[in-house]
Amino acid sequence: MKEGENENIFQVWPYLLGHYKWNFTLSECSEVDKQTTLSYENKVSHWMAMEAIVRQRDREITAASIANAKIIGKYFNQWLSLNNKESNFKTKNLYISEHGAEFCTWI
Repeated sequence: MKEGENENIFQVWPYLLGHYKWNFTLSECSEVDKQTTLSYENKVSHWMAMEAIVRQRDREITAASIANAKIIGKYFNQWLSLNNKESNFKTKNLYISEHGAEFCTWI
């Protein structure tokens, strides 16, 4: 490939891909580029706003799940302590952290 041919190939691609019509002038190509850039920026902005909403909902759902798990763990531990008074078996308690619930065993 000769020097300068590579530059021409890059100039042809927008026409081959249908971004520009074959009879467009330089000003028409520039206008299409501006409209395409504006459309892209609007879509990215909309997508980022939607992503922020989804992330906020995820945080709310996670907080509610942790709160529910703590309540369930509290009642589960009370139930276990009542049952352990009647037996000499190992005590299992439900440990709740922000990472989830785990069973801990003490003798």
